Amino acid sequence: MAGPAPPAARPFSAPVPSPLIESLFCTGIVAAQLSGAPDVTALTPDEARACLGVSQKRRDDFAAGRICARRALREFGYDAFSLLAGDDRRPRWPDGIVGSISHTHGFCGVAVADAERYESVGFDVEEVGRVGEELWPNLFTAFERSILEMRSGAERATLATLLFSAKEAFYKCRYGVTPGWLDFTDVTIVADADDERCGTFAVRCGPQEQAERTSRVGRYALSGDLVLTGIATP
Repeated sequence: MAGPAPPAARPFSAPVPSPLIESLFCTGIVAAQLSGAPDVTALTPDEARACLGVSQKRRDDFAAGRICARRALREFGYDAFSLLAGDDRRPRWPDGIVGSISHTHGFCGVAVADAERYESVGFDVEEVGRVGEELWPNLFTAFERSILEMRSGAERATLATLLFSAKEAFYKCRYGVTPGWLDFTDVTIVADADDERCGTFAVRCGPQEQAERTSRVGRYALSGDLVLTGIATP
């Protein structure tokens, strides 16, 4: 009697250029995205060693980010560069390059730029519905919660995801210039919808960040059940 059939191999996805992510920034940003399972065999030997012993999910997230980054870095003349992490777990980009990686279930995206054009880049993607109301006191300011409470249903879930994602993108961008910790409630996001699927947001820091009280502006876009946000420092 024949034994059980071997498990079917996972279909792998390839990274592609991402006009959607690029639309979150001004000109000069190169972006790539990957939807689905990454081919972990595409990692360089150094990258493969860096994710030994981790769970499959963490390995897949790591691989998706590196494969996407390689696709974007190709536009700057890099091909087989090993994108490893520093002690702070942030990617160590090639000299002269700044960038940002984000992933959620089944999707990964990367935005990179020439460091002579941008000092720092922050990109984030989140799945709508994963920022439950029980998390609001730890994530949102009183002003943000008051805005959320005026919404209901799907609109509330989308806005909560947008506010959280915008903070994540801002923190990534800010850390690239001024390493240090900000609490989620130290920052207020004010979203200004241009239309139903995309718009801008302003970032306003609290009193303890006196040097950053001037609003910073980023952009967001909705794609299916995903919210994508981006902000950069020229």
